[in-house]
Amino acid sequence: MKGESKQLDLFDAVLKSMALEAPQERYEKGLVECMHEGVLKQSLNTLSDPRVSEDNKEELIEWLNRPFTSNPMPFSFQACCLCMGVSPNNMRNSVNRFLNGQMYGQRTVH
Repeated sequence: MKGESKQLDLFDAVLKSMALEAPQERYEKGLVECMHEGVLKQSLNTLSDPRVSEDNKEELIEWLNRPFTSNPMPFSFQACCLCMGVSPNNMRNSVNRFLNGQMYGQRTVH
């Protein structure tokens, strides 16, 4: 529609910035891995959705900022990245760069 803004797919944008391709069909993966991937994708896309409240975005940023551990909790940001075979630190840094440039000015996500 004319005048309608296209919602940015943050998940795909971040993967592209990391020189990774967005996952295609995931039939070869198990259900748990697909669920982790879905949580990560939905969470990142929610951060770029202008319809989402700042409170919800802050909650997601807290999830993204939780310290990494040697035994990550299921569905933590770290676990979601690891299930996709992506470095959680690299993903966090890429999200940070994207958010600083696109949404939050100089705000930093660590």
